[in-house]
Amino acid sequence: MSNSGPQPDEMSLQQEQQIDAICGGFEAAWQAGTEPDIETHLPEDSGVRLRLLSELIQIDLERRLSSEPTVRLESYLARFF
Repeated sequence: MSNSGPQPDEMSLQQEQQIDAICGGFEAAWQAGTEPDIETHLPEDSGVRLRLLSELIQIDLERRLSSEPTVRLESYLARFF
């Protein structure tokens, strides 16, 4: 039996665009010389929260590691999980 409906881990185009827009704003804040808070860019009631959190942590970690080589992944776990 074939299941042609969307899979639970598939995202709609609108959700992908939402993630791209938020990540773009987060990157822009870093490029402007600020250190943006992930929490500020993370909507609470979004259906893309976990995926977006993952993307924002990746951006934040990459940016911080370039200037703070002692940043640890555990700090993100303590904040968000």
